[in-house]
Amino acid sequence: MKLLLWILWPSAQLTGWAIKRTRNKTGLLPLKYFHWIHFLVPAFATELFVFRKGSKGLEVLLMKRPATDRFFPDLWHFPGTIMRYVDSEEAAFDRLSKELTADVPALNPRLIGMDYRENLRGHAGHIFYAVNVDMAREFKGTFFSVDALPDMAPHQPAQIQKAVELYRAL
Repeated sequence: MKLLLWILWPSAQLTGWAIKRTRNKTGLLPLKYFHWIHFLVPAFATELFVFRKGSKGLEVLLMKRPATDRFFPDLWHFPGTIMRYVDSEEAAFDRLSKELTADVPALNPRLIGMDYRENLRGHAGHIFYAVNVDMAREFKGTFFSVDALPDMAPHQPAQIQKAVELYRAL
């Protein structure tokens, strides 16, 4: 354990120095550095599963990533956001509200579980929240049956299935 700390301590110090030296005018780390650090250091993401009862059973809201996405271009994903080192849960929900064009806190999201896995971006812990909405509610994105998901990032279908299991267990 001491050897591991001895090896990692200089890297942690260098990362802290790099963060202080490379912040842009908004106080946030430039995206290229954020991705580099995120690949090396585990991050946490707030993931929101928006479920509804559709004509073919349980459906989940998905959004399509842009063609310019660095890691998963043109693939579908569930709404989520990486927690920045200065974030609170409210800040993450605020970003999700803008992404979904809906007031996320007003939807009363429920914490349903957590997951930890590696993907092309690096290691990440995922904090799963779920909401149940009615058919009439408008969102940015498209609802898909949880049994017939479109092309997604390789790790996401398993996360959706886990979220469905956790959601149904409530």
